[in-house]
Order: sequence, then C-alpha cells, then structure tokens
Amino acid sequence: MTFVRRVTFATQERVDVLKKKFDVLTDGMDNWKMPIDTVVPANELNDMRDACEFFTGSELFVVEQVENKPMFRVKAEGYYNAVGA
Repeated sequence: MTFVRRVTFATQERVDVLKKKFDVLTDGMDNWKMPIDTVVPANELNDMRDACEFFTGSELFVVEQVENKPMFRVKAEGYYNAVGA
C-alpha cells in the first residue's frame, strides 16, 4: 500500500516556502505545467514533494540517486497530466 501525503491546508509562511522550492524544482523549464524531470538535493526532497503536489497535483518520485551523491533525480507527471488537460 502506498501512502500519499497531500497538502490540504497551508499557512502563508508555508506557501512561501513551497513557492521557493517549486521555483527551484522548475528552474529552466519553459512551462511549469509540463512533466518534471530534474535533480534535487536529498535533504530538500520532502519539501520538493510537497511543493510539487501543492502546485501541480502530481506526485514527485525518486528515479535514482545521482552518482553516490546526496542528490536524487526526480520526476512528476506535471499539472497538465494531473488535471487531464
């Protein structure tokens, strides 16, 4: 059984943190609503997951660890796919 954590309520301070994390997560993308495929620091993974779900409705998942570094390659289906657009 997979447990998916959903952010259903957030204070403005938490939204500000999520926005910063999401900006990092989507840096270099032409359109933030497209599928996500990037590398993130391992210590920021939980916030990145929350940010991805909050802004796109899609789950951010780890594909692989990057060359024995504390970094993960992550992917998410993105906003368009999550909402069926």
